[in-house]
Amino acid sequence: MNMLVERSAELEDVRRRLTGAGGGHGSVVVVSGLVAAGKTALLWEAADAARAAGMLVLHAQCSPEEQALEFGAVRQLVESTGVPPAGLAPAPPGRFTAQGVHSALNRLAERTPLLLVVDDYQHLDDSSAGILLYLARRVRDTRIVLLVGGSVAPGSERPRLPVELLRQPNCHAIRLGFLSEQGVGELLLDRFGRTLPPAAVTGYYRASGGNPLLLHALIDDALAAEPVPGDTPVPGESYAQAILHCLHRGGPDLLQAAAILAVLGDRPDPALLARMLRADGMTTDQALRRLRLSGLVDGLSMRHPQIRDAILGELDDGTRIELDLRAAHALYQESRPPLEVARHLLAAGRAGEEWEPAALQEAAEAAIAAGENSLAVACLELAHASADDDGVRNELAVQRADIKWRDDPVAALRDILPLRSALKKGSLDQPQALAVIRYLLRSGRISEAEAALGTLEPPAGAEAETDLYIFRQWLAASYPELHRRVVLPVEPVPAGVSSTADPMVQAVDLLAGVLRSETGEESIRVAEEIWTTHHVHEGIAEPAATVIAALVYADHIDTAEKLCERFLAETSDDTVQNLQGVLYAVMAQIALRRGDLPATVRYVRRAFAQMPAQNWGVGIGVPLACLLQAAALMGDEETAQAVLHHPVPDGLFQTRFGLHYRHARGLHYLLTGRHQAALREFLTCGSLMLRWGVDLPTLAPWRIDAARAYLELGKRDAAVDLLDEQERRPGAGSGRTAAAIRRLRAGLQAPERRAGMLSEAAALAAAGGDQVELAGVTIELARALGAIGEVDAAADAAQRAAELIERCGAAILRARLSAEPEDTDRAGDTRTLVGLDALTDAEWRVAVLAARGFTNRQVARTLFVTVSTVEQHLTRVYRKLSITRRRDLPRWLADVGPSPRPRPPEEDPDRPEHPPPAHLKSSPLRRLVLSADVHRVPSC
Repeated sequence: MNMLVERSAELEDVRRRLTGAGGGHGSVVVVSGLVAAGKTALLWEAADAARAAGMLVLHAQCSPEEQALEFGAVRQLVESTGVPPAGLAPAPPGRFTAQGVHSALNRLAERTPLLLVVDDYQHLDDSSAGILLYLARRVRDTRIVLLVGGSVAPGSERPRLPVELLRQPNCHAIRLGFLSEQGVGELLLDRFGRTLPPAAVTGYYRASGGNPLLLHALIDDALAAEPVPGDTPVPGESYAQAILHCLHRGGPDLLQAAAILAVLGDRPDPALLARMLRADGMTTDQALRRLRLSGLVDGLSMRHPQIRDAILGELDDGTRIELDLRAAHALYQESRPPLEVARHLLAAGRAGEEWEPAALQEAAEAAIAAGENSLAVACLELAHASADDDGVRNELAVQRADIKWRDDPVAALRDILPLRSALKKGSLDQPQALAVIRYLLRSGRISEAEAALGTLEPPAGAEAETDLYIFRQWLAASYPELHRRVVLPVEPVPAGVSSTADPMVQAVDLLAGVLRSETGEESIRVAEEIWTTHHVHEGIAEPAATVIAALVYADHIDTAEKLCERFLAETSDDTVQNLQGVLYAVMAQIALRRGDLPATVRYVRRAFAQMPAQNWGVGIGVPLACLLQAAALMGDEETAQAVLHHPVPDGLFQTRFGLHYRHARGLHYLLTGRHQAALREFLTCGSLMLRWGVDLPTLAPWRIDAARAYLELGKRDAAVDLLDEQERRPGAGSGRTAAAIRRLRAGLQAPERRAGMLSEAAALAAAGGDQVELAGVTIELARALGAIGEVDAAADAAQRAAELIERCGAAILRARLSAEPEDTDRAGDTRTLVGLDALTDAEWRVAVLAARGFTNRQVARTLFVTVSTVEQHLTRVYRKLSITRRRDLPRWLADVGPSPRPRPPEEDPDRPEHPPPAHLKSSPLRRLVLSADVHRVPSC
C-alpha cells in the first residue's frame, strides 16, 4: 500500500538529511501540515530509511492523555533504545537533565548515527520540549537528526517546540497538504490495482477532499464491499471512524465548530452560523478555516452526508439538545421561516419556552401547505405535549386529527375520541365541537353526534355562522336522517355566507341542491366552469371531492371524470391520500354508470389501496356498493359474498352512502333469484329517499329496480305503477333512466310492439353511455325479433349483445342471451286455464309455427331458442290441447301471428273450422310474420 503518494519530494529531502548525519552534519526537520495529511506516514517511512542505512532510531508518540506527564516524550525515546546507555537514566530518580541526555546521545551517535523521531508535537509535554530544544541547538556538528512532526489547528496557539525549532539555522521545514485530484487517482490505482474512470476519481476526491486518512478509509470500505467493489464511493464504518479521528486530532474547538455546523444542517445561513459560533468564542472565519483544513467541509457544506451523521452521533444527548434549542431560538429571533425553527425544536424534542408551541403551530400550517403531513403532525404533537392550557391542547388535538385524517383516519379518530368528555361538558368552542362531531359521524357514531349537536350554541360572528351553515348543508347531503332529527341554531342562509367566496360553501350547496333536485342545469354548468380551473391542494381537497360527487349525481359524468383525472394527476402518493381514495371511488361510480365493470373493479381496488378499508368510516358504502354491483353483474359470486360479509359501521344505513350499499345489495339479490329480498331492499331505499328528500335515480334508481323485482314476482300492476311514477319524475325522459323504463315497458307489450320499443330503448341506452343497460336491451331486442320471425335481425342483435357483454364484462347476461323468451304478457295471471287459453306466450309461438309446417329446428332458429326448448314446449302444448301429434294442431293457427292470440272460433262438431277473423289477414303483424319465406328455411 503506497501511503506516500505526492510525498516523494519531501521524503527525498529527509533522506538527504539522514545521509548528511553520517558525515557529521546533524540537522532538525519539522514536518507539519493539516490534520491527517500523512505526516505520520512520512515520519515512519523516514525511520525505515534510517534503519536501512544503519542508523539507530529512537521514537516517541505524543498524545493528549500523556501531555501532563513530566518527561513523557523523553522517557519514550529512552525506552525505545531497549537498554538505556549510561547517562540516560534519570538523575535524580524520576528526572532527566538536558545535559545528561545530550551527552548520552552524543556518545551513542559516535558509534552509530541517530534519528530521533517525535510525532504529534502539539501534545508534547513541556519538560520534554525543553530537553529537545536543548538538543536542537547542539546537533549541527553531530551525527544526530531530530525529526518532529505535528499539526496545529488554525487559530490555535502554536506549540513552543516547532516555533523555537524553526529559528535554528540547521532546521528545515516540510509542510504537507492534502492530495490533488491527480494524486487521488494515483492512490486509487495503487489500492484497487486498476485505473478508475475519471468520474469515479472525482467522486472519491470530493468525498475525501484529498485527505489521505479519509481517502484510505473510503477505499477500505469499498474493498470490503461484496462481491466486487464498485467505482462509486460507498462510505462505511472505516470512513466514519476516520471522520472522528480527524475531529479529535483537531482539538475540542474543531469538534465544537463541526457540531454547530452539523446541527444547522446543509448550507446554513452564514449570519446564523456566526451568531452560534460567537457564543462559543469563535469567529466564523476562524471556525470555517479549521473545518476546511480538516478536509471535512467544502465551503459551508459537509463533504458527505455521513460526515454530518458521524458528528451528530458523537454528541451526547445534552449537547445535541442544547445546540438545537440555541439554533431554534436564534432562527426565531431572526424571524426565519417557521419550518426552519420547528426542525430544531423537533430535533431537541422540547418546546418549554412560551413562544415555542405557537411557533410549532405556525410551522404545522407551513408543512401542510408544502405537502409534508407527517412533519405537520410531528409539530402539533410536540406543541400539544408542551402546552399547559386545556383550550390550546384541545385546539392542537383537533388540528392534528384534521391532518391525520388525510392519511390515517383511524389514527385521527384516536386523537378525537378523548375530546368527547370536553364536548359533553361544553368546553370546546364551535369549530372544535363541529370538528369532533364530524369525526363521530364519519366513524358511524350517529347517536353520540346527535347528542353533541344538541349542546351547540348559536354562532357568534360571520365566520362561525358560515362554518355552521357548511356543516348543516354537509349534514343534509350525507347524513339526511340525522338532519331531519336535529335543529341547528343557524339561519337558512346567513347573511355573511357567500358561495362565491368560500369553495366549501359552493361545494355543499351544489351537492345538497342536486340531491334535492333544487339545482338547475345552469347552476351546474357554472360550477363546472369554476371547478375546471381549480388546482387541487390540501385546502381544497374536500370541496373538490364534494363538487365531483355532485356532478356525478347530476349525471354530468364526463366533467366529473375529467376533474377526477386531473386532480389525481395533481396529487402525489404521499399527500392527500384520502382524497385519492375518494376520487378513485368516484371513478368507480362513473365506470359503473358507463357499464364498464372491469374498470369499476379496478378503480375500487385503487381506492382501497390509497385508503384501507378500516379508514373509510361510513364512506365505505360507496366503494363496497360499486364492487358488489360489478361482481354481481360479472357473475363473481365469491367477491360478492366477500363484500356482503365485510363489516360496515353501524350508522352506515342512516347516510347517503348507505343508500348506495343497500341498492347494490338489492341488485345482487335480484340477479341471484332472491326477488322478495331484492324488492324489500329497493322499497326501503325508496322509503328513505322520499323521507330524506333525496329521491334521485342517479343516487339509487329504486323504482325501476323494484319494478323489475315485481315483474319477477308476477306482480305486473305494481311494476307498472312504479314505472308510471318514475316517468313523472324529473329527468326520466333521457339517458339510462329512460332506457331502463322503456325496456321494462317493452317487456309488457306484444312482440310486434316490443321490438320497436326496444329499439328506442337501445338508442337511449347508447346515448346514456351505459354498456350493461345497452347489452340487456339488445338481448331483449334479439329475443323480440326472434319471436316475430325476424331471424336475421335477431341473429344480428344477438351478435351485438354478445359483443357488448364481452366488452362490459357482464357475464351474468350470457345466460339471459341463450334463455327462452319469457311469458311477460301473462305475468301474475293465476287463473286456471284450459285448451288454447292455457298456453303460455312461448308455447303459443311454438304452436303457431309448428302448425305452419316448421320443423323443430326451424322453429328453434326462428324463435332464437334451442331445439330442446321447442320440444319441451310442444310436449306441453299437446298435453294442454289433449292431442298427441303435430298434425292435430288446429289448422287455423297457421294463418295467425304468434301474438296477440285471438280467441279461437267456437268449436262446432257439425261444421268445419272457420278461418281466423279477416282483420288478422291484413294486419301489419301478419305481414311482418309472413314476410319470411318458409321454404327458404333449411330443412332439419
